[in-house]
Amino acid sequence: MENLIVGLVLIIHVLLAYRTQLLINDSEYLTASRKRINTILNWTIPFVWSYVARNYLKAEKLTAMTKSKRGRKSGGNNSDNWIGLTGGGGD
Repeated sequence: MENLIVGLVLIIHVLLAYRTQLLINDSEYLTASRKRINTILNWTIPFVWSYVARNYLKAEKLTAMTKSKRGRKSGGNNSDNWIGLTGGGGD
């Protein structure tokens, strides 16, 4: 029974580390030396480094800023108050 549990944990580790290794190799964000370090950590620290690397290397979700998403100041036309900033104008 113990051999079965150890075998299953080992198989799960190898599969997870392999998938994470593919992410590390395909990453454009990491330099060659960082890829080497991540590879070593991926295979020597089971499960933990796979979780860290997957969260670190996941693709950023890029979105466009539109008028409807832009934050607005409440109560007003969203313009600066030049009278308050300049002290009343030219006199």
